[in-house]
Amino acid sequence: MEIKIFEATDEDMVLIKKYVKQFKLDPENLQREQFIVAKHNDKLVGFGRLKSYSDCVELGAIGVVPKYRNKGIGKKIIDELIKIGPENIYITTDIPEYFYQFGFKIIKDGPNSIVKKCKTCTIRDNIVALKLYRE
Repeated sequence: MEIKIFEATDEDMVLIKKYVKQFKLDPENLQREQFIVAKHNDKLVGFGRLKSYSDCVELGAIGVVPKYRNKGIGKKIIDELIKIGPENIYITTDIPEYFYQFGFKIIKDGPNSIVKKCKTCTIRDNIVALKLYRE
């Protein structure tokens, strides 16, 4: 299956917003410029973003359309976001184990925006913060 990565378009954002709600991802401040998309035969099959705060950048809102899961699409999206992102990238998640393979490690303390998000998240339970440690 050939998957290509693109910057998101306004048309993509309609689907991304629908999936963000459906998958219970972070719906805050969804802007096209933050997102990349994975497409197969010009059809959106996944997406993710780099969200900037005043004190850091967060990798987030990673989603793959259900029928395309377990095919490496999420990994491809995350790899691309890490490649284009800044040196220091954080993530908040309830599945930290998945992100260990990319070099993320759980942190006890971090930028205020990330700490606050972990404490105030109501979309999912057991949210933890991770930081990318590049090799």
